Amino acid sequence: TEPLNLCSVTQLPQRLAQLEVQPDTITTIFPRHKHLMIKRSQRCRRCEHNLSKPEYNPTSIKFKIQLAAYYHVPDIVIYRIGELVPGKVAQLVIKVTNPTNTGTTLEFLSLTKLRELKDADKEVEKEDKPVSAINPLRQPSIVTAVDQSIGLATAQIALPSSKVYLPPRDDAAEFDDGGVDLAGHTDDRELVVWRKSNKVGLRLEVTPTTGGEQVVGFGIQYHYTNTVFALDSKEVHTATMRIPVFLSLGSI
Repeated sequence: TEPLNLCSVTQLPQRLAQLEVQPDTITTIFPRHKHLMIKRSQRCRRCEHNLSKPEYNPTSIKFKIQLAAYYHVPDIVIYRIGELVPGKVAQLVIKVTNPTNTGTTLEFLSLTKLRELKDADKEVEKEDKPVSAINPLRQPSIVTAVDQSIGLATAQIALPSSKVYLPPRDDAAEFDDGGVDLAGHTDDRELVVWRKSNKVGLRLEVTPTTGGEQVVGFGIQYHYTNTVFALDSKEVHTATMRIPVFLSLGSI
């Protein structure tokens, strides 16, 4: 008898996958067809605008409208963080990048202030929205949306009161020897650590809690400029956007 080689023997799921043959060894397994996943588009519940519409033809190279939030929302990442000690203040440096081609002003808000402003905007929207704007063919949602960010922040953060100017994105800025154009704005030296093109480093102070995963939460408010003109108007529309941000600092 030959010695048993477990690497050449099929497992039970492999045998049950081919009931007609039930192969005993790896060499007798037949290839199976792979079930392809269906590409689905996703629409907004409020305005029914396409949020995600995949391309069905993988070889297509046609121009795609950049509708993802990655191209419009400021990118915030952790650049440097000090030692986390429970009850003691630690220095946190974040890098903020402006992905748009227009400059904007960034302002920090607390989570409580952010919820108050969003509730006020919802009340104004309900009063201004006409009844005819509701689509009668749309099936109403039976699931109540719950804010999952409540209670997510476990550490405290000291937010600055001054605003920060974010220059527009310029692909040729790295080849330019000149400084960053702040468009008349003045930086707070206690807040701004460094600048490079459309990126800026900001210094914040965080206070960890007693053990566990440390997560800080705050809100950002900035002005978004829509550079895509509508068919009936050539005006540039500007809107004030407010977005919650949560950063995981690690565990103690």
